Amino acid sequence: MKISRAIFYIAGMLLLMPLAQAASWQTERPTAMYDAPSQQAKPLLILSGRHPLVELSKVHGWHKVTTYQGETGWVASDMLQVARSVVVVADRAAVRVDPHAAAAAIFFARRGVVLDVLSEDAQGWLKVVHQDGDVGYIQLSDSWKNF
Repeated sequence: MKISRAIFYIAGMLLLMPLAQAASWQTERPTAMYDAPSQQAKPLLILSGRHPLVELSKVHGWHKVTTYQGETGWVASDMLQVARSVVVVADRAAVRVDPHAAAAAIFFARRGVVLDVLSEDAQGWLKVVHQDGDVGYIQLSDSWKNF
């Protein structure tokens, strides 16, 4: 009887797993990423303010996250805010007036620049806004998104 209950529980969890979505976060200000969910743990690196992250898991007061560079660690919950953003991963990415490659470039963003996402186009473009207020379209292939 105990085995059948365990199988029922595991099957139920497996069915619910696809419903869980990774949360999209960014740091509010520069903050440390730790190797465990504690400020007494080993600091791995300092994340810049507005650094986009994807949540892998969470425990009381801490989020295990990954960066666009693939680094994984723990960040205190009070240092995070919900965000839909991208990081430019191309050496130099054009942010364009319209969502097509022939459109005029409004500005060029270097690798590591964070842009907030306003909307997503099914054709591989994102409408983004720079923190200076410039709005345009970037190709999804030139960026890493945290949602």
